[in-house]
Amino acid sequence: MRPFRSILAAGCAALVAALTLAGAGDAEARRRQRDEPADFDFYLMVFSIAPSFCRLVGDARGKRQCDAPSDADYRATPLTVHGLWPNRKNRSVNQQPAFCSNESLSLSPELRRKLRVYMPGMADGLQEHEWRRHGVCSGLTPEEYFGKIVGFAEKANATIGAVLREKGLLGREVPVRTLLQGVAEKSRALADAIVVDCKFARRGGPPGPDGRSRAYVAEIRVLISRDISRDPDGDGWPGSFVPLSEVGYGANSGCPGGAGFIPGGFGS
Repeated sequence: MRPFRSILAAGCAALVAALTLAGAGDAEARRRQRDEPADFDFYLMVFSIAPSFCRLVGDARGKRQCDAPSDADYRATPLTVHGLWPNRKNRSVNQQPAFCSNESLSLSPELRRKLRVYMPGMADGLQEHEWRRHGVCSGLTPEEYFGKIVGFAEKANATIGAVLREKGLLGREVPVRTLLQGVAEKSRALADAIVVDCKFARRGGPPGPDGRSRAYVAEIRVLISRDISRDPDGDGWPGSFVPLSEVGYGANSGCPGGAGFIPGGFGS
């Protein structure tokens, strides 16, 4: 007969294992219930500043898009696509919709050609990652999803990108309010829907005016309504802008003193 302590220990171990499996199953069940296609409140359209991306992470990770970038292409198209992310209000980053289905990605050659202009990360398979994690949660087909992304990129570069050029903001430390004021001259609603995200270059790169590590404007994010099937405001943008105040976001994300450096090229 086994000693009582051995039986008790074995029973406890079995109970812990059962509870662990049950907990994992419950967590997976909750995730499946939470992450259903088309179950979200608004989109976060995320644009990268390509030289900032290469300086901050791309070079260190050996990203092909940073191998031989063009300053002329950057100045012509300052905003490149990171992704279009279905988001929910009042949820943390790790609770946002993700991996909602296993639908595979298939795009027409023509759309791939257009997308490549605005998503240089295609050289590293970014489109596959964005579809697998975010696109499948949109409820759209791949052609619809990436077609809308191209439309957003075209409009963003014709407005926000134009402000960067026209106001001489490239190659400068730029207050967030200065950028938003320039955008507001073209569209008040767009300016009210923008988040400017900064990140620090931890090694390499020129220092800021105070001699410290420089904070780069890494991304410009635009909040857009979940219905992007039409142009309700007649401004050429699919969907309507969502004011930051409606979801509790601020216009400045990580920009110290309310300002960040916008590179003038890939050597900045």
